[in-house]
Amino acid sequence: MISEELVREFQIIVKEEYGENLNYEEATEIANGIVNYFKHLKEAYIACNKP
Repeated sequence: MISEELVREFQIIVKEEYGENLNYEEATEIANGIVNYFKHLKEAYIACNKP
């Protein structure tokens, strides 16, 4: 789970870039999804590149 500060920052970025207002719950869910996606992507990369 990401920090409250990062969720708030994410809300600002989405508002500035896409003109969408996300409530805290929506922003938390989306931001955590992004973090989990990259976590799994990293794990897959490591698994595929073992010597």
